Amino acid sequence: MSGDQQAFQNAMNQGHSAAWDQDWNTASKFYRLALQEFPQNYNALTSLALALYELQMFHESLEYYSQAAKISPNDPIPLQKVGEIQEHLGDLNKAANAYMGVAELYARNRDIEKALTNWTHVVALNPQHLTAHTRLALVYERLRRTTDAMVEYIAIASLLQSQGNMPRAVQTIKHALEVVPNSKEANMALSMLLNGKMLPPPSRPPGATAPLIMSKVRQDETTQTEQSERPRLDPIQDAKQKALTMLAELLFEQEEVQENQASRGMSSIAKGLSNGAEHGFDQTTMVLHLSQAIELQSQGDDRSSADELQRAMLSGLENSAAYYILGFLQSKNDQLESSVSSLKKSVNHELFGLGARLLLALNLYKMEHVKEASIEYLQALRIADSESVVADQSEELTQLYEPLIEAFAQQSDEKIQKRICENISKMLIRPDWKLQTQHARQQLPLPAPGSPPVPLAEMLTEATSAQLVESLAKINQLARENHLPTAMEEAFHALKYAPNYLPLHICIGDLLVQENRVPEAVLKYSIVAKDYNARGESNRAVSLLQRVCDLNPADMDARNELIDLLTESGKTQETLQEYIKLSESYYNLADLAMSRKTYTRAFRFAQQANIDRQAKVKLLHRMADIDMQSLDWRNAIRVYEQIRTIEPDDGKARDMLFDLNMRLGQENQAMTELDNYLNHLINVQRSAEALDYVNQKIAENQAQPALYRRLADIYRLLGRKEEAIRQMETSKDMYLQAGNRQAAIETLLAILALTPPNSTMYQHMLAELQAQDKRGF
Repeated sequence: MSGDQQAFQNAMNQGHSAAWDQDWNTASKFYRLALQEFPQNYNALTSLALALYELQMFHESLEYYSQAAKISPNDPIPLQKVGEIQEHLGDLNKAANAYMGVAELYARNRDIEKALTNWTHVVALNPQHLTAHTRLALVYERLRRTTDAMVEYIAIASLLQSQGNMPRAVQTIKHALEVVPNSKEANMALSMLLNGKMLPPPSRPPGATAPLIMSKVRQDETTQTEQSERPRLDPIQDAKQKALTMLAELLFEQEEVQENQASRGMSSIAKGLSNGAEHGFDQTTMVLHLSQAIELQSQGDDRSSADELQRAMLSGLENSAAYYILGFLQSKNDQLESSVSSLKKSVNHELFGLGARLLLALNLYKMEHVKEASIEYLQALRIADSESVVADQSEELTQLYEPLIEAFAQQSDEKIQKRICENISKMLIRPDWKLQTQHARQQLPLPAPGSPPVPLAEMLTEATSAQLVESLAKINQLARENHLPTAMEEAFHALKYAPNYLPLHICIGDLLVQENRVPEAVLKYSIVAKDYNARGESNRAVSLLQRVCDLNPADMDARNELIDLLTESGKTQETLQEYIKLSESYYNLADLAMSRKTYTRAFRFAQQANIDRQAKVKLLHRMADIDMQSLDWRNAIRVYEQIRTIEPDDGKARDMLFDLNMRLGQENQAMTELDNYLNHLINVQRSAEALDYVNQKIAENQAQPALYRRLADIYRLLGRKEEAIRQMETSKDMYLQAGNRQAAIETLLAILALTPPNSTMYQHMLAELQAQDKRGF
């Protein structure tokens, strides 16, 4: 049954519009609507797959790319995305098979360079892939890249030898010697074969560590999932596995960026600066130490893994997952004080909060800091308890823990403190901790209708929140009835018996806002936010600082503090948005230097937090715009070069690189940038766009003969011979007027190569110019 074509097109258009704005959530929703009309539409499938990929929903993205590959089996693009996702997920065998299929499609279409790229990637993922080595050897031989062919033939011989096929191994090396006579490497390999010695196995090329590490991490996850039907891990171990996965994904992203970086070091890209040393950030060294840390951890070498992780941090790594893994390893190595310090930097992350609190409490208890340990255990219980109730009760239950924890902080009886530690430890440090909290909650008295749930901690402490709940209800009722002075009076009365109950202070801030006393409300929220942060309650601190920034957008200190807290909490998108708001605030105040510096900080954060590349490109464009306004053209060029590397299709960056180099009198560099862009457009079958672009550049730079020559080359590629010759004639005449006889001669040779009908005239012209060139005038 056919779908509604108009509904399909509307959904696709809205999806494309959202995708253009990088709103991948909205884009995916519209693409799904389009697929409901036509489930087998290739464009809808690939569009949805891309949106899901950007949302890091890799498994679902893989499903749709796979469907697209089946619908269009001769199109290598969806199959290539299948390979990329399988590689990202750590399934190297499936990734290698996908890339192999892509290579065969390109080879069938006679796009040998892309076929070579994919075969090379196959052997990077699986160095023992005999078919890929064979394809590479044959193509290299045909292309007369004899050294590369010889290397592949030796790899093939090694694999054949390991399979016990000695005759074919010897035959392969002899053929290699025919390709590269007297090759020392091939002769040595033949000697080893004939003497019964094993050839070294093909090795994995450098820079391919991330897929292998991701594969090991994913295998660990699968193994642990299959071990039992009950919850896999206790919160501490579960947090460790999540943190390892995050680090492997980070490593994968950084190595991918490094592979794409051709002209400049990763250090400068990571910071958006020409000189990264001032920040102590070395991306290449960081990636090396991080990959070694994960590899050593998977081998069980905890102490060496911790050392490598610390070296990665010294090279610039700032990541909550890294701090959690470091704290975990230090705890195993009995480095308790160091572990406590590391874990405190990860407790605010929403994925690691429970595990980090519990491990921190364990360490403190071992160090005989029983009181601090009991507080951390109660904080962990608060997180666990909030997951045992329905979502709309979670926040209210979390607030009720505050007076309980505050009261318990005054507890001086060590026996009670120890009992708290032991009870919570037994309840939560186990694989079925969720089931245990639910069972414990069933033993509590049912709350009155409309009342908040009773905290589990009520079973463990003597403090009660009943009086505070009653006071807050009364304050809220008075505020709703607009009796603001009376509500404020009730709030200050409640402070007498609960001076440290922070939600009460927030309530006072809310009343101040209602009374339009904004500066006092901002001050109140800021003070309470600092208290929450000091207690390790970053989520509440974030919420309050967001209120402060909404009430007073010019409060730069509050915005910077908010950014720091969001970064620690692992809320990457929110952090990036706050960076942008801060930069815009500086920009609106005409402080371009601080705005540029803040965008630089945002870009470095985006690099480490695995933010999608389109967001990074937007940040770089804003940095370049400020450079342009500041007339700092050379720095703008450096930024646009970074954009070109990250996103080759970015037309604005390509255009600006040409124009800025022309303005600076760097005509050769401008033409190089132009050639690179034109080659890119032609390679991706956008020749018409290349033609329009060159015509635009000619309109802007009519005195540049090299532009007419490039226009002629495009006409030649399009088969428009007469127009190509006309443009070459224009170019030749301009070269002669400028006194550039050699360029004019080269242009005439190019015209003759097109076999024009009046070739005799051009030959006479060429002979005359060559004669003048020999006479030296």
